[in-house]
Amino acid sequence: MTTTAEDAVFGTRNRPYPVEGTYNFRSTAGYAAAARTDATAQADAQTDATARTIREGKLYRSDALHGLTDAGRRQFSELGIRMVIDLRDRTELAKSPSKLDGLAVDIRHNPIFEEGHVPGTAEITTLVDIYRLMIRSHARRLADAVRLIADSGTDPVLVHCTAGKDRTGVVIALALLAAEVDREQVILDYTASEENLRGEWSEAMMAAASGHPGLAGIGEELREIISASPATVLATTLDLVDEMYGSTTGLLQAHDFSDADLERLRDVLTVSSTR
Repeated sequence: MTTTAEDAVFGTRNRPYPVEGTYNFRSTAGYAAAARTDATAQADAQTDATARTIREGKLYRSDALHGLTDAGRRQFSELGIRMVIDLRDRTELAKSPSKLDGLAVDIRHNPIFEEGHVPGTAEITTLVDIYRLMIRSHARRLADAVRLIADSGTDPVLVHCTAGKDRTGVVIALALLAAEVDREQVILDYTASEENLRGEWSEAMMAAASGHPGLAGIGEELREIISASPATVLATTLDLVDEMYGSTTGLLQAHDFSDADLERLRDVLTVSSTR
């Protein structure tokens, strides 16, 4: 088995990276993408296709970064991340600012739920409700986040929100699907958040949320909303994307992605697996 730079620093890829002060920090590297016909082969009228995978050291996902310790900041720096796409709203930013000061990082604030449009109990009572709201009312912001990934060139990128599972989960799913990663693999990647957040993170969030008057009407669904990431939730969400837009690429194209933009996204995220 070949050892990559990421493996040397962090060990087994299937577990969250030990960036101290986070719970759900991980990579999307290594996922197989659909084979694409090489341009040179096309010019030669051949039909050979090149197998591709998501690049090592390119796209990461995480929960919030306000808890980073000094060791966590060093571990973060070792990954060479140059762009952080923060999907949280301004209230979340003010309450839990990322501990990235002094690091050479371009922080892009791209709130999925815009100021004044953060979902409350009138709109959501289940986890699925949150995802439906994102697709039906905030697809433009999701597409904007994916565009930031497409425009990032060779720089490593981190996408995060508070838990790293809902807003981050949908943005990462859209990006990976547009890069032609298999849907079942994308869903499996999404489901890993629940195990990563189990225990200390989940209990702390439950304690904080239980006294919040705006969440009083949610009841038994609160724990699922806070820390669950069941496959059925993302599968249902992707079905809604297909129903409304025809496909993931359809959603992006409906929000100003051109064919060239989609090609650029695939180029920055994938690499030939035969190299």
